[in-house]
Amino acid sequence: MLSILSLTYNRPELTISCMESLWKYYRKEFESGEFEYIVMDNDSPDGAYEVMKKEFKKYKNVHVYESGHNGGFGFGYNRAVEKAKGDYIVLLNNDSYLEDNSLSSMYEYLVNNPDIGLLGGKIKNENGTLQVSTGKFYTLWSVLEYQLGMQRLDGFQKTADTIHPVDWLKGAFLMMKKETYQKIGGFDEKIFMYEEDVDFNYRAMKLGFSRIYYPQAHIVHRDYGSSNRTFAIVNIYKNLPYLFKKHYSLPEYIVVRMLLKTKAAILIGVGRILGNKYLYQTYEKAFWMA
Repeated sequence: MLSILSLTYNRPELTISCMESLWKYYRKEFESGEFEYIVMDNDSPDGAYEVMKKEFKKYKNVHVYESGHNGGFGFGYNRAVEKAKGDYIVLLNNDSYLEDNSLSSMYEYLVNNPDIGLLGGKIKNENGTLQVSTGKFYTLWSVLEYQLGMQRLDGFQKTADTIHPVDWLKGAFLMMKKETYQKIGGFDEKIFMYEEDVDFNYRAMKLGFSRIYYPQAHIVHRDYGSSNRTFAIVNIYKNLPYLFKKHYSLPEYIVVRMLLKTKAAILIGVGRILGNKYLYQTYEKAFWMA
């Protein structure tokens, strides 16, 4: 069995749309029990759990659970995996949908290549352009590039249609054996959201699990399900130093904090000079998180 897992927080219509696309292409697999869909609601205050529970009654092998409280991305997925019956699992962002049945080829590829640890698919925007689905593990130079806005999609675009090993795969569309997830130790629940997939892949690498990009399967990711830009910036500023403290040397950790705080301080000043309240308030929060 393949257990398809989604985490939700508010906006049940996104998860319903995701489920409808799964059912469109895989009704037979759901009805036969080859596939199951598990939705873990992270204590949505808008009543999403009740809406989905009622809506999904008409589907077979579709289950909705409550996590108990909003502990973040990793917390919710760790609880979802505990409910999964399948030998294989795929993490699928609830604000995404399928355009075809290519998920089957991804599943078959993993089953037929048992030496693969993690398998990630292609992720598209609604206009057909690519989202970054993979990346390289951080270095001090790459953090500096990121802070200067020099990160590019070009390198990924050149290899976007070839199956190849990568450093890390985005958690929005990620498949593996359930046993692999458990051996890696699941997601680090100290990371609420953002950088949790990099940490997960890094620990997979340290355990010897390969990470393979598989572009023959894709999803469309709306990428606006559960957060906003300020939330993202603040959490990246919090989690990037945590990642370096956990996996890198002390000097590297200190330099990363310095880079983040320097950029935040500059943008706070720019925001105040320009009277841009959003800019300086966002980076004031980020400064104290780094």
